[in-house]
Amino acid sequence: MKATLMNELNELQTILRVYKSEPKTIVKFIVLHNIVDHAYTVVCGNFFYENSTSEEYISFEKQTVELLLDFPPIERIDWFKSVSEAVEHHMLTFN
Repeated sequence: MKATLMNELNELQTILRVYKSEPKTIVKFIVLHNIVDHAYTVVCGNFFYENSTSEEYISFEKQTVELLLDFPPIERIDWFKSVSEAVEHHMLTFN
């Protein structure tokens, strides 16, 4: 699923939901794609397990919106040339 937003410089950015499968786990990453610069950054990632609840999923969606509002995409310093590079960097930083 994709959505589009405009940053503070009126540059369009696409919001991508990227999933990574691990044993008995799905990791959902929210990735921004700056259409002008063709660069990617991960907003956040969340792990879902077999016993994850719908409340946890709803909480993650709320957290995503809060992160986008509190930490505008233009202020993110870690932008990459590909989605896989952005996800890999996020995993190394937060694991």
